[in-house]
Amino acid sequence: MSTATSRVATRLVVTTTGISWPYIAPSGLPQGPSSRMEERFTPSADGKRLAYTVTITDPDTFATPAVLKRAWVWREGERVRPYACGKRQIITQ
Repeated sequence: MSTATSRVATRLVVTTTGISWPYIAPSGLPQGPSSRMEERFTPSADGKRLAYTVTITDPDTFATPAVLKRAWVWREGERVRPYACGKRQIITQ
């Protein structure tokens, strides 16, 4: 007999390792080969705010993990445009 369970996720967690880019930030802050990033996206209960936290663990650069936080607020009528990561430019449509 098999069983299945499901639940509604309240948070998206993205873990990135094996990063080949040499910098953590455009300012030139170096990034070591064992760098690890954990990103957490958490919507508010009413769905109008998205909290974002990224924890960067890189023993070659930081003595302790670096934690950065920000949030986005939903605005009616706002249009989110595609972004070309590899080209670092906004795609116009």
